Amino acid sequence: MRHFCRSDVWGQFQAAANHYGSSTPAIAWKALRLYGAGRFLPGESLCRGLLDPRLPMNEHLAHVSEERLHGLQHAVNSPHAAMCRDKLMFHDFCRSHDLPVADLLGVVSRHGSRDADGEPLSTPAQWEAFVRRLPAAFLAKPRHGRQGHGIVALRLDSREEAGLPEFAKEVAGLADDGEDRILEQRLRSHDRVAELTGTRSISALRLFTRVSPEGEPEVLDCHFRLIVGDSVTDNISDPCTGRFTANVVALPQLEDGRLGTAWAFNANGLGYDWVTHHPTTGALIEGFEVPFWVEALQLVKAAARDLLPIRTAGWDVALTPNGPVLIEVNERFQHVGFGDGIQRIRQALLADKRYLETGGLSCPPSSSQLH
Repeated sequence: MRHFCRSDVWGQFQAAANHYGSSTPAIAWKALRLYGAGRFLPGESLCRGLLDPRLPMNEHLAHVSEERLHGLQHAVNSPHAAMCRDKLMFHDFCRSHDLPVADLLGVVSRHGSRDADGEPLSTPAQWEAFVRRLPAAFLAKPRHGRQGHGIVALRLDSREEAGLPEFAKEVAGLADDGEDRILEQRLRSHDRVAELTGTRSISALRLFTRVSPEGEPEVLDCHFRLIVGDSVTDNISDPCTGRFTANVVALPQLEDGRLGTAWAFNANGLGYDWVTHHPTTGALIEGFEVPFWVEALQLVKAAARDLLPIRTAGWDVALTPNGPVLIEVNERFQHVGFGDGIQRIRQALLADKRYLETGGLSCPPSSSQLH
């Protein structure tokens, strides 16, 4: 009930009432009913438009709440998933399995920093020599960060001696808040993706995989998150404010990677709008062919098998000029929660949950039963 007693939530209920021409108590009552029916938290009901009084209550059946989805993930995945939560371990995991990942440049920590080769970074001279070797542009990521929180893009356009000491101090000071950070190569988007979005920053594919009881990996769904504007990340919501960005979500067809429908959540948190053209470039989204589509599917299937006993995961994949590259993996992944894809995921994980609960004695679900 704590989610329904917060003043900011009631402010959102009031905004929804004004937006829909309803009353705040009526909006709040429907939100409470939706939590009882499908475990939808207020923010989920608001952003998915489920609190629109014109929609029947059973509209929620086309959606799956994060609470229900995370419950299924917890039921089928091993709890030993450190490589999904630790970006340094994820780098090591990818390297040990020959999976493409951005180059690791170094680790910055108040407990002791080092470069990618394990050489310590402590003295001003060591830091200056280190930044002199860095690429012109790179990223600093919190080692245990999620949803793009705390990612910083760094760039030193001039390598003149006068600017190096200050830049070296800036890089060394990244861990002053006590959080370890990894430094890694900043990837650039494939030319055709950059033409669509108007930026070289990475608009990632989020591919949802599952490994069947027979050990066969499959892709159950995919989102293509398209950056709008000059954002460094393609996150749908701002990790600092919680408000939705203008970034667009498009759905590729699994069979050929052509984009179909696309939408963007409204910044006020009330529903979403369907999008046909990219808001920055005006390029048509529907029909866009995702580059390296087959290679991206092959990559996450191979990675999913290597990730066992994590049975289901959400992979972020960058489409670079040289092919797909893994960005990160989440065993407790988020999904927009509606569409045919979430129903495929739900059915597959329910079947796997039943299979595991019987100790593998029940008949394992086949692909034809799930699709």
